[in-house]
Amino acid sequence: MTETGGGSTSAPFVRLHDGKLAPAPDKFGTKGEVYGATFTIGTEGNDTANVISVTVQLTDYFGINMAVPNTLVCFISNDATGLSTGTAHSTSPVIGTTGVLKLLITDVCWLLTSTALGLFSLDFEDNGTQTVYLVLCMPDGRHVVSDAITHAA
Repeated sequence: MTETGGGSTSAPFVRLHDGKLAPAPDKFGTKGEVYGATFTIGTEGNDTANVISVTVQLTDYFGINMAVPNTLVCFISNDATGLSTGTAHSTSPVIGTTGVLKLLITDVCWLLTSTALGLFSLDFEDNGTQTVYLVLCMPDGRHVVSDAITHAA
């Protein structure tokens, strides 16, 4: 919907739930809305045997770290495209040092809530060999996929 917002210029506006007009975003993922993520994948056994810690920093469209909590659906995939569901680990992933994890599908799909700084961490444990990718489902439907999380044994 394009409406004239008043004054001498015309710009695209959207009608809010309360009936007021607000400037329409030129694309999803404006400043302050979660759009991407930076992954830090630890080394297996660095802190605990067979455990890999993955820390995620959520960012906005401009790559600025989020400064508010966000909740996303996340799952593991067996491929780097994020188009397949991953194989469960020998032990269920748990929240690391930051964030909140709620299981949706045991061992493969979660609802993750970040801290007020846009951070969460997961600890993946496996006694065998396995490679998976952490996939974050962004609010606009895109998948943001981590680098490989590889358990050597």
